[in-house]
Amino acid sequence: MLVVVSIGACQASVPIGKYGPYNDTNMHVIVGAETLTVYRIKGWAFADGSPPALQLEYASPVDISDHEALRQKAVQIWPAFAPYVEAMNLRSAIITATLLQKRSLGDFATTNNKYFGLIVVRDSAGAWHFEDDSVRLPPADWQGGPRVLDVDGRPLPFRAVPRDTIAPR
Repeated sequence: MLVVVSIGACQASVPIGKYGPYNDTNMHVIVGAETLTVYRIKGWAFADGSPPALQLEYASPVDISDHEALRQKAVQIWPAFAPYVEAMNLRSAIITATLLQKRSLGDFATTNNKYFGLIVVRDSAGAWHFEDDSVRLPPADWQGGPRVLDVDGRPLPFRAVPRDTIAPR
C-alpha cells in the first residue's frame, strides 16, 4: 500500500505532523555508510483487526515523488529495522519517508510535510516483503547489533518499544 499525504500548519514551535511532533533531537539509523535521521519508531494497533505494526519514520534524502527510489531506500533500511520488528514478534511494519519543510517568519512557523509509506508484511513461510509484492526483502541483520541510535547516540535496544506503547489507530 502506498500513501502520499501533504499537510500544512501554522505553529510557534515544534512542528506536528500526521504521526506526531518533529523534535530537534532525533534518533538515527545506520544504513551501510549512510546515517539517516529517524523521526520516530512507533507501534500501531488497528481498530479494523489488522495485525499491529511497528513504524519507522525517517527524513528522506530522496524526493518524495520518486516512489521507485523510495522503495529502494526502504529495501536498504529494512535489514537494520527488521530486528526491532522481529524482536516484538510482529508480522507487519511500516517504513515511512518524510519530507519536512519548515519556514519561519517572526513568531510564526509554517510546515509542509509530505509522506510516503510502504507496508512490510511477513508471509506464512516467514519471509518479509512489501504488501502486494511477492519479492522477498533482505533478511534482518542481527550481526552488527542495533543500528538505530537513540537521541543520545547510544544504540537503541531491539526491545526498546514495549508492546504496551502501541497506539490505537
